[in-house]
Amino acid sequence: PLLLQALEKASGQGKAALINALGRTRQPEAVDALLQQLKSKDPLMIGEAARALGQIGDSRAMEALIQALPHAHPRVRKMVEEAIMDLGAAAVDPLMEVLHASDPMMRSEAVRTLGLLLGALQVNQAENWRQLQKKAVPALMEALKDQEPSVRAQAAFVLGGMKEAQALSALEQMAQQDTDPKVRLKAQRAA
Repeated sequence: PLLLQALEKASGQGKAALINALGRTRQPEAVDALLQQLKSKDPLMIGEAARALGQIGDSRAMEALIQALPHAHPRVRKMVEEAIMDLGAAAVDPLMEVLHASDPMMRSEAVRTLGLLLGALQVNQAENWRQLQKKAVPALMEALKDQEPSVRAQAAFVLGGMKEAQALSALEQMAQQDTDPKVRLKAQRAA
């Protein structure tokens, strides 16, 4: 509670340090205040709030973190991505839902984050990573057909990294026939 009280009055680097401390101490009662910080105009506060929310690991942060994925500032995007990955397997379904969002950058970032998350779950030998990967493959295969080239390219990269047999023919076809040369190149490298 003392850190939360101080957070209300703080600004600048002091505020960022308090947000960081709330994350390190994993205080679940700080989630609402940290969610408010995700709405800040200051990239430093948004990034620190995302990191703290990931450290706390409370699923209430999931939707707000996913909405922050397409932030204009690359460092913020990376911190949000890492926070979502900290939430682990629980993030797979919400990320797959975002693959149908109207914002192409949101879809592209969701594909990227989903790929990173599945890779991290595999490396950490999460109990159900194989099931989660199999569940994600159809959604990623559908993303190969997205109107936005950046989404198709991300999906090709992620599927190529997964080495999923069912994606191989789609990637080979995409490498030959996609209308965008960058997407064709990504698909060639992935196949």
